[in-house]
Amino acid sequence: MSGFFGVISKADCVMHLFFGVDYHSHLGTRRAGISAYDPEIGLQREIHNIQNSPFRTKFDKDANEMQGNMGIGCISDFEPQPLLIQSHLGSFAISTVGKINNHDELVAKVYEEGTCHFQEMSGGMINATELVAALMCTKHSILAGIRYVQGLVKGSLSIMLLTKDGIYVARDRLGRTPVMIGKKEGAMCATFESFAYMNLEINPTSAKGAIGTQTEKIIAEYPSHRVGETHVTVFNRNNGKFMCAVMDSSGMNTNYVLKEDGNSGSALFFALMPYFLEDEEFSECYTALLKCKKDGFTDMPSAEDAAYLLCDNVYRRIEGASSLGDSGVKIRVQYNGNI
Repeated sequence: MSGFFGVISKADCVMHLFFGVDYHSHLGTRRAGISAYDPEIGLQREIHNIQNSPFRTKFDKDANEMQGNMGIGCISDFEPQPLLIQSHLGSFAISTVGKINNHDELVAKVYEEGTCHFQEMSGGMINATELVAALMCTKHSILAGIRYVQGLVKGSLSIMLLTKDGIYVARDRLGRTPVMIGKKEGAMCATFESFAYMNLEINPTSAKGAIGTQTEKIIAEYPSHRVGETHVTVFNRNNGKFMCAVMDSSGMNTNYVLKEDGNSGSALFFALMPYFLEDEEFSECYTALLKCKKDGFTDMPSAEDAAYLLCDNVYRRIEGASSLGDSGVKIRVQYNGNI
């Protein structure tokens, strides 16, 4: 087994990264690595053999020399990682946790579909993380690549990927190798082992459904009213576009079509909540309405006023997005409902 940890912070995150990865040391005794991103330096990466020395001893000097506000790291029981990849998808660092039972089949698939080569490890083995990266890079985007490779893998695969724009985290489709999200003021992290939160004073998020931001993207998992379904939504604030999928209890994905099968758009609205809450008026009214709800709606006039102002706020910011600058909420949805 292996374990990984990733963090994004408003300040330098390297020490959080260092200790977050170290708290996974019980999951592997072969290799360990950390990678950080700094806008001026770019991606940095160090990998060491930890068979004869503990993680802290090996990486103490690296942690003092690295810098950046985003980073990922891994304790590995076999292959060296994270790997630095340069492709048509850009530069990224990638780490994986899991067991790919059809490894040889996927290697053959890569060879059959185009010209490709791998670095060979001792004993003729191919690094499983490098194989995942190669399969991902056959697609037009990182998100499409992640979906593609997770659909091919037989076994278990969780992925953590660091780019200049943020960190992508994809849990194993069936939850056999978990990923948990935590946050504190000014920082968020993703981890394989939840006890890392306690040591770093980061609070885990455990409620049903999840939402978070990675640079210009907002990512949300919305529990559908249909039992066993989750609507996964990614909203890009820069261009106002959504990407959505419906995930069933088996982990299979299907297209999300607005107004079909009862898809009312609640998942899209849910994904916009962090954006809405940046506005002072919306935030105050939301807090007031939430208090009314907790009080059992004993003061209905106050609840109605707050709800009215919330609706008006959202309408004005979407309808007048082009003239409101940073306060406007630009959204683009195709007329046919395909998202």
